[in-house]
Amino acid sequence: LAGLAELQSLNISGTPVADLTPLAGLANLQILDITGTPVADLTPLAGLGNLEKGAQENGGLKFRRCTNITDPVLIELSKKDNPERTIETLRYLREQAQKRELEAAENPPPVPAQLKAPLQVEFDGAVLKALQPYPPELANPKAAKRALQAWEALKESLDDLTGAFEGCNNPAVPKALAAYGKALGASFESLNQIALGVHGQRIQGLAAVAENFLSDDLAAELKTLAANNALYAPRFPEWEDYKNDIASETLPKETLESAFPKTDAITDQLRAQPEHADASISGILDDLKQSLIDGGLTEPLQVQGFLRSHANVQFVICEKAIQEAQSKKEEVKKTFTEKVIAELEKRAVKRVATAVEIAAVGSGLYWIQFLFSHSADLMALAAKFPEHFRTAKLVLDWLKLFLKT
Repeated sequence: LAGLAELQSLNISGTPVADLTPLAGLANLQILDITGTPVADLTPLAGLGNLEKGAQENGGLKFRRCTNITDPVLIELSKKDNPERTIETLRYLREQAQKRELEAAENPPPVPAQLKAPLQVEFDGAVLKALQPYPPELANPKAAKRALQAWEALKESLDDLTGAFEGCNNPAVPKALAAYGKALGASFESLNQIALGVHGQRIQGLAAVAENFLSDDLAAELKTLAANNALYAPRFPEWEDYKNDIASETLPKETLESAFPKTDAITDQLRAQPEHADASISGILDDLKQSLIDGGLTEPLQVQGFLRSHANVQFVICEKAIQEAQSKKEEVKKTFTEKVIAELEKRAVKRVATAVEIAAVGSGLYWIQFLFSHSADLMALAAKFPEHFRTAKLVLDWLKLFLKT
């Protein structure tokens, strides 16, 4: 029925039809009879103005004996004659819809807590920054000592490779070592346990086939680091918790590959605005993408590390955008007119890097603009990865409602 745009008359009285949602787009409908059906919600009919025209000729809306309808106003309206029945019912439905919109505009969708991932972020003033790792929380002094010894052994093993892979014919190796070094940190207190584990897996994967692109000596050195990582990484509790938190299922390669242009556009925008986002964030996201590619797009811990890190960025940006909207309500509505939003969304479809020149950047509304500027990519990602990107879709929908009411 939803595809019958020219339909003018429909009689489904006495049928088991309970959901009128497919009828919401039938703008030409003039006669609708749902008498005696189990329908409980007439909301989808609120926009069908042509039913009022039909009511003038004994058509319009008929909905008597719909026993699942509990609203006393609608029950009384169902007993009236046309055209009053149809006209007053549609007016009431529109009023209720507007009331719900106003309530929804005052209540933004909840933003989830950040997921366990190689990257978590926070706002430091107006700038989005990577959340700094905190010292490993260990159950007892013995475990703490073992973890520190593990870090020292890995640091020594990595330092032994300094400069060894310059000019390597496989550029993935020095990139992997650099990402591993960043995760390991300059001190035990700056260790990022989850990132170390993800990039350690990347190194273990490269070491397994090192003879194919390295000399015997270099291959042996890379294998030594990989073996040390496999030995010592389990001493870091966050990494072990992360592994236990990840489901074993992975995603089709094609699905992940199709996501890259969209996640790349978001990463590139973060990289292009150092006054709004610290450069370390885009660097970490780049490293996680490369780790995922090096692993053949099949390793669940790397897949989820990449997706969860992007999700965390979106969660925090969404929360910031909600704060911007609520704290500067009038300014937001004045700045983000329907015309401006339409232009931002148009550019989002084309993935134009430069944002529309509006006052938002200079007035503390940058992250609302950011979401609208990437709305097409975020909506597509939400469809494919709802666990990670559904919040961005919900916040975009809420922002539109907020601006409209």
